[in-house]
Amino acid sequence: MSPLVPETHRVSAPALTLTTLVWGRPQDPAVVLLHGNGGHALWWESLAAYLVPGWRLVVPHLRGHGRSEWAEPPRYRLSDFAEDTLAVMDALAPGRVPVVGHSMGGRVALWLAATRSDRVRALGMLDSRLDLIDARFAERHRGRVAGKRRGRHYATREEAVAAFRFVPEEPGVDPAVVRRLAEEAVHETESGAWTFRFDRGVLSLEGDEAGDLHRFLPALGCPTFVGAGETSWVLGAAHRERIGREVPHADVAVFPGGHHFLLRCPERVGPALRAFLDALDGTR
Repeated sequence: MSPLVPETHRVSAPALTLTTLVWGRPQDPAVVLLHGNGGHALWWESLAAYLVPGWRLVVPHLRGHGRSEWAEPPRYRLSDFAEDTLAVMDALAPGRVPVVGHSMGGRVALWLAATRSDRVRALGMLDSRLDLIDARFAERHRGRVAGKRRGRHYATREEAVAAFRFVPEEPGVDPAVVRRLAEEAVHETESGAWTFRFDRGVLSLEGDEAGDLHRFLPALGCPTFVGAGETSWVLGAAHRERIGREVPHADVAVFPGGHHFLLRCPERVGPALRAFLDALDGTR
């Protein structure tokens, strides 16, 4: 099998089963990649060609997302995502490995780096907001779906694929990539309708209940990479500067695009992430 065609693994976490994709050769060092809220594992597919061979990419669909199971009852705290990720690491990436996350996935990665430094060799956060969730923001953006776990149903697969959107919007992504992500994001229900593979229970008004994660930054000792989109409001200049002050050893890079810049310019993000990983001591 080509290293750019992922293997699919089913990993039993303490509360549910996670579907996990693995790109790369068994003999290469592992890096764990975590997608953001509402995404799925294929968010990282565009970067695979820049990291493989040389690295083995271990990429779970997080609970409630993609092809992984939903939590019953809904339970989507940051500590739950972290516990699941540790189960994936135990099964497919043992030892101390780099963990890189986009958006919410970056919050999970930071949580692990701060609380399980024995497992996290290096940390990558791509456009991850670390603040406590704002109640007014949550009500404005999540209030209409609070308490509703399933999204809208569509009569056909094409209608569902056409309804796919980036949140926030991200102009300039290759249409073939958008199509690929959309096709993976939808599935047919038992009734024959089509809907998205996403538990809206993730969109709690309370957020992930982890609080303000800036508290972890001053004690971070592992190599750290921070990526941001230059037009993103999620990790704007003020937030980047704060991270730079609190983690002076961090490599902070700004890329063209917004929150989903890794999809818009993988040809820039991939080599930058590869350079960060390849520079880690003791991995080559």
